[in-house]
Amino acid sequence: GNNFFGANDAQVPEVGNIQHISLEKYETGLRSIVSFFQQLNAKHIILITPPPVNEDDWLACLREIQGNDSALKVDRRNEVTEQYAKKCKEIAADLNLSCVDLWKILDSKPDNFSDGLHFSPKACKLLYEELARIIDEKMPDLAVRGDKINSDSTSELLPLGPWWDQIRDAETTFGNKKQRTE
Repeated sequence: GNNFFGANDAQVPEVGNIQHISLEKYETGLRSIVSFFQQLNAKHIILITPPPVNEDDWLACLREIQGNDSALKVDRRNEVTEQYAKKCKEIAADLNLSCVDLWKILDSKPDNFSDGLHFSPKACKLLYEELARIIDEKMPDLAVRGDKINSDSTSELLPLGPWWDQIRDAETTFGNKKQRTE
């Protein structure tokens, strides 16, 4: 499994946000979550750092949602969130866990976010690619093998739906209006 916590936890406390928790509580909570999964004999755990934010775009989005109040302040700042990201990496290193470092693979450029906070398709792709790299390198029993999308995969993960080749074959069958013979 993977844990992806911290973006809301790291909100700026002086803005009065109820989602903020202290860095110490974040560490305790994250360690507790990891411990819970380890007690369930989870073979693989990946931590994901909270991402940076594009503060200017996020503030513009907040003003659009909450009214163009010039007194409105941004509820997330990179200088705060980065402390949580560093703590996440520290915990991963201490517990010998894999970690996706969003501070390394993302930056606060506008094209990584749809509104300054939430990921754009580009950022989602970067996250996916890093997760796939970690799984391929460190968790080969979970890596989707074969041609990566078909039922000849050797992954121990069970698919939640049919493999791509099974969907493609069904679409081809229906698309050509092949009929079943009874």
